Amino acid sequence: MEPVGEPAEPDNGAYSALKQAIETAPDGKETTVTLTGDIAGMTTEQIITISENKNIILDMEGHSITVASGFTGRPIVNRGTLAVTGRGIIDASASETGGYGAIDNYGTLTIENGTYTGSVDASGASVKNCPDSVLTIWDGTFSGAVTVVYNVSVKRKRMEASKIRR
Repeated sequence: MEPVGEPAEPDNGAYSALKQAIETAPDGKETTVTLTGDIAGMTTEQIITISENKNIILDMEGHSITVASGFTGRPIVNRGTLAVTGRGIIDASASETGGYGAIDNYGTLTIENGTYTGSVDASGASVKNCPDSVLTIWDGTFSGAVTVVYNVSVKRKRMEASKIRR
């Protein structure tokens, strides 16, 4: 029997390894964390949070993070510094009404490549960029969600903080 709050892991430990690597990364030091396998059926309780003091390069290494049908939110919440690379997939579309998108950004986020998907029925955005956050997109595929980036309450002078570069 699984403990409450720790859903079963059908992913051969990829979720636990990712969570542990992020949580144990040294504060303030750029740390590369590599996804070791696909994470399938992520639950709302398993949302990965990058805390304010972390500086993480997430190398998806071609793997995917997908959510369960009852999931609500975005699989990754960034409050620190996060760069996503490795041509992986973060897909919340399996949750038709709760899969808002791939990443909530409250810090500094750089997307170098990969595929980011939400459910069009959830009326979300692939990336939600919150006030006082910085978002840079170099490349990637964004689909499913209603829009690529939703800038929450961003004043006109802050719009330059979100840049899509090609």
